[in-house]
Amino acid sequence: MDTNSTRKWIDWLGALGVVASLIFVGLEVRQNTAAVRGATYQSIADSSLQQVQWWADNEKLLQHEVRIDEGAVSSDFTPEENLVIQATFVMTIRRIENIYVQVREGLVEEEAVLRFRPSKDYFETPYFQEFWVKWQLEMEPTFRDYFEQEFLD
Repeated sequence: MDTNSTRKWIDWLGALGVVASLIFVGLEVRQNTAAVRGATYQSIADSSLQQVQWWADNEKLLQHEVRIDEGAVSSDFTPEENLVIQATFVMTIRRIENIYVQVREGLVEEEAVLRFRPSKDYFETPYFQEFWVKWQLEMEPTFRDYFEQEFLD
């Protein structure tokens, strides 16, 4: 075999090695992406479950929620009760914001927001509307616009 022919075979083998390496890397990235997606969904589900458990284990908070559903506003509660109620609103909004960011980054599908969101009437109470007027400026503008469109309209 002459040198030119040997060089061509070496070039072909080198190119084949590069292609095989790229295929391997592509498969690894795909597998890693699936693992990250799975972990992200699990994290979202865990935080949703923790929030539900927190509500279920807190009789006073449930009583507050019933009063809020019946039309109570912040002036109907003590300062301490208002802190707890408003903390639950913040926790819920931040959980939705986290899912929104995961969707924006392409880690989860947009339907995840629908599956892990509270009912829309949760945000339609006079108490929440009063809270939102004061707290909305704490949100990043693109999320605030999204939240208002999806949850408050």
